[in-house]
Amino acid sequence: MPKDMPKALAKSKASNEPYRKVKITMWDDQKFRALSPLQPSGQALFIYLLTSPFTNIIPGLFKAGRAAMAEELGWELDAFDLALGEAISLGMVQVDTQARVFWIPNAIKHNPPTSVNVIKSWVRAFELLPDCDLKYQAFEALKAATHNASKALGLAFDKAFALATPLPKDKPKVLARPFQIAVNSKQILKDQTPHIAGACENGPSPGESSPQELNDDFWTDDPTVKFMMATTWQPSPDFKRRAAVWGNILDGPDPGYTPQELASFTTYWEAEGKAFHQVQWEQKFSRHLASQHNGSPPGARPKRQRQGAFEPSGNYGDKPPEFN
Repeated sequence: MPKDMPKALAKSKASNEPYRKVKITMWDDQKFRALSPLQPSGQALFIYLLTSPFTNIIPGLFKAGRAAMAEELGWELDAFDLALGEAISLGMVQVDTQARVFWIPNAIKHNPPTSVNVIKSWVRAFELLPDCDLKYQAFEALKAATHNASKALGLAFDKAFALATPLPKDKPKVLARPFQIAVNSKQILKDQTPHIAGACENGPSPGESSPQELNDDFWTDDPTVKFMMATTWQPSPDFKRRAAVWGNILDGPDPGYTPQELASFTTYWEAEGKAFHQVQWEQKFSRHLASQHNGSPPGARPKRQRQGAFEPSGNYGDKPPEFN
């Protein structure tokens, strides 16, 4: 082969797609830390979750605290939670905030075990993780992935984890704890956030799972909870600032909308009967307001104004023209 010919790209055994190796020590490298830092965004956080020093030998399954990771990245906790909410709403990441366990479901698909010894090394790492439902949900996914990889690896997995103490089936279920975001004192309790009241008065729409019951323990921006729109819904107290972060600049005084605009939005979506996360509802409302304030025709998408910071990505469902 001529010397000037490029070498073939490395391909993963899982999907035969090109890949690159990244050392987790990169985040602690002095020169890397001297570079301009990552700005809060869903994409930046997902890359960090895949490669951060908090990860361990088990692909996609590790223990870490949100505040600790936000500090490592140099982000405010509310910015970290907004980015994390994106990944959760798209199913890219699952989190148990009480146990501080993170699970990236697709990680094992792209990083299957290469030998029996690798599987054996998972056992101790798994035992050291805090006990929670998410841990054992990940266990079942890991088991399925190894059995799909090959019969030998599947048998090795069963044999190795048969010795694990305790086995998943022997563990009591841990009560789930809601995703809590300590943004400021205005966003803490239900009686200070009217959009919580009546959020689950209606039943789920066809094809939708039943939204979780909301109670005083749920905070404003819990991205693990979907609820259907109600006429009592209210955006967060800092809605206008959030809209600007999302690229939707709202003119006029706070809160950035009129009672008539809010009533029109809630009435329409209450009739639709769809369930979304609080952040998703606010993004829909901010896009609608930006479109109306800019005089755009119905169905036109408002121009995004990058602020040099976080702009969400992803498609959160069908958007009716009048509220796009």
